[in-house]
Amino acid sequence: MMAVSSDFLIVEPPAAGMQRLRARFSGHAYDRHRHETYAVGVTEAGLQCFHYRGAARASTAGRVVVLHPDEAHDGHSGAPGGFTYRMLYADPSLIAAALGGRALPFVAVPVFDDPILRRVVADAFVDFPKPIEDLAIPVLFAALADALARLAGAPSVTRRFPAKAQRARQQVKRATGPVDRLGDRLTPLLGTGYSSSS
Repeated sequence: MMAVSSDFLIVEPPAAGMQRLRARFSGHAYDRHRHETYAVGVTEAGLQCFHYRGAARASTAGRVVVLHPDEAHDGHSGAPGGFTYRMLYADPSLIAAALGGRALPFVAVPVFDDPILRRVVADAFVDFPKPIEDLAIPVLFAALADALARLAGAPSVTRRFPAKAQRARQQVKRATGPVDRLGDRLTPLLGTGYSSSS
């Protein structure tokens, strides 16, 4: 008897310049379309196939996919068992801001192995589908921008985070046990008027 697996699609509402999606499809997944954002994802299982930049592409478990803003693509399963993936949609203006106004990175190869970018995507999905904490968003965009710039052949642009953010990161590393709202725990450390530009 052949096992039948269920397709699913979990999409969070867009917020703070990003949106996350996790899905599983067997057969046809979606028609040709475009996004106004970078789409950076990881194939979790199966064979994820799509047409992009005039060629047929394929990604397998653990491989990273990068699609640039306003570039058409489609999607389908390349094997009977379907595929599962997670995708982070990131506003290019926030990538540019994280790069300090430098040109948007262009990653020439859309499917590849990269442990650093795979880790960035994994970090973005740690509590999915719960919303990403506000304090994590600037750190996520900085890491994503840096990884994309590196893959595009640009020098590292890792920024030194403001002192308050550094202390917050240290607090998170020391945290033991679940935290309902990270912001609630960090408010005494950061103060009430913290923003990513402080």
